[in-house]
Amino acid sequence: MKLCAFKFQIVLAIFFLCSLVARAETQYFFQHAYSNKPFTQVQSQIQSRIADAQNSDEKIELRMSLASLYLQFDRMDLLVPLLSDLAALEVDQQVDNNGLKWQILKGYSQYSFSQYAEAETHFNEARTLVDTLSASEKITPGFTYLIAILNVYSGINDAYLQRYSQATQSISNANQIANEHKWPVLGGLSLYYTGDVNYELKNYEQAQSFYQLAKTTYPQNAKNFAAFALLSEAQMINIVGDRQQAFRLLEESIEVFNELEDISALSYAYLLKSYFYSKDGNKEQALNWIRESVILREQLGNPVSIANSYVHYSANLAENDQSLLALEYAEKAALLVEPTEDLAGQWDAFNNYAGLLNEHGEYQKAFEYMSKSERALLAKARLDITSETARLNSEFHLAQQQIVNQFLDEKNALLETQLLQQQQLQKRQEWIVFGLILFALLVTLFMVIIFKLYRKNKRLAVIDNLTGLRNRRSILESGEQIFTISKRYKQDLCVLMLDVDNFKSVNDNYGHAEGDKVLKYVASICKDALRSSDYVGRVGGEEFLFILPNSKEVDGTLLAKRLFQTIRENEKLAELKVDNVTFSIGLAAEIERCSDFLELASFADAALYKAKNSGKNQLQIYTEEMQFNKSA
Repeated sequence: MKLCAFKFQIVLAIFFLCSLVARAETQYFFQHAYSNKPFTQVQSQIQSRIADAQNSDEKIELRMSLASLYLQFDRMDLLVPLLSDLAALEVDQQVDNNGLKWQILKGYSQYSFSQYAEAETHFNEARTLVDTLSASEKITPGFTYLIAILNVYSGINDAYLQRYSQATQSISNANQIANEHKWPVLGGLSLYYTGDVNYELKNYEQAQSFYQLAKTTYPQNAKNFAAFALLSEAQMINIVGDRQQAFRLLEESIEVFNELEDISALSYAYLLKSYFYSKDGNKEQALNWIRESVILREQLGNPVSIANSYVHYSANLAENDQSLLALEYAEKAALLVEPTEDLAGQWDAFNNYAGLLNEHGEYQKAFEYMSKSERALLAKARLDITSETARLNSEFHLAQQQIVNQFLDEKNALLETQLLQQQQLQKRQEWIVFGLILFALLVTLFMVIIFKLYRKNKRLAVIDNLTGLRNRRSILESGEQIFTISKRYKQDLCVLMLDVDNFKSVNDNYGHAEGDKVLKYVASICKDALRSSDYVGRVGGEEFLFILPNSKEVDGTLLAKRLFQTIRENEKLAELKVDNVTFSIGLAAEIERCSDFLELASFADAALYKAKNSGKNQLQIYTEEMQFNKSA
């Protein structure tokens, strides 16, 4: 019994010592990791202590504690002005741990706004400060902890600059320091950001493994950190696993974020929840949750995050037939992301905006933003390739220098050793050549993708998205060309204008989806009725224009009769909810009286007007009296 009691006391002592080590970790940077109190409560307590502080040094330490809280909850809207206040007290100029913390926090805030070059400047300032302090002061655990934190945050910034090898090395160094000193929060944080690097590289299963490791490495009472790792795990499971499991994990993390009032994490969680619902086909829930994310991100004020939410919100609005509002938020996203260094975000926002502009018939502006989207994609591709090529060149030169040094050091070695060294060099060169070939293939792939985007954009500029016929601009341009040729060579030209009867009542009684089916059905009949030399296009909501080169009035009349007959014969086969689909047609063939194609088309439109007013479901041929009556 005494022996068992003694062993139990040893276990308790070890547990107590481990707790002390873990608690000591929070003194260095994440001072509120274990508080598990709502954000506003902790914020209020610190601000009250600042107000009661008696001297400037105490106020600075408390403001640093507040900055740590804002970092933990990713409140850049509060952290940035606080850092400005500290800079006014010249904390950023101090050659001590507080000066080092300021540079790290400033670098992270710039990274959060996708200002990666600015962030790198502050991380480099921090490294210079580390070198100065290392030379002049004793290395304390707190100083070592800050070096590890610097490695983590500069590492993830390197990842977004496409320096993935450097990023992995920096974060791995931080994890090694965490393991040596038994600092679980730092250990979990380094594992989490290793997951982020793998996510950027699209190694989703590997990223999921690191997020799981981070979650289990964080102490149980570091709820905020563990919940965010759980959130990221859910995101990966949605990609590579069971979506229902992803939903469950997401709800668990949302519960913690609500408890701790972590609105930044909630804004991201709501965005993911919207994305999960959209993948499940639940458009209404997807729209509701992305709206909640937008509200929170607008409150937080980070333009990159807001733009990201706007893009998703715009897509969901379009899915829910709110096209005008979708276009508005797509434009907002494009304007927000344009001045940032977030190339992926620019590509996403510009591409989304271009697609919606095209659907609204703003083809010139759509083309401009599709071009911007392609340029962003190219810039990102160039950055990826340049970074990786530089890394390969560095390795190549390093390998060459190693071989030269070996040769100088071992110049009296046996011929067999020299031969082995040459074989090693050849093998390295083969791998480097293989790597360069692989990157050449990647460049080719990027060019193919860009070419396909160009082809798609070019097609969208001339084809009506719903019916597959020519759009208004395309059919009118073709009409002008054919009119000019017909006029020059004194050839016949016939134009028909077709309009679906009672189409507004179809939309009102059966819905826009049924109306779209009717338009597709009529478009297919129009297309099948044409000769190879004829043209047809959609020029309005339910209005279609036919151009019949080398055709007289009698040819146009025959085509109209075929159209009427075809729609009667195929009405039952169309499987439409509408009982009787009919249309009216106006015909004009008096080319000699017209100065341009638009005038000839207006004659056909006048005849169509006559057909509509004469009972519909009929053909009317243009006369001068029709034009006069329509004008009147």
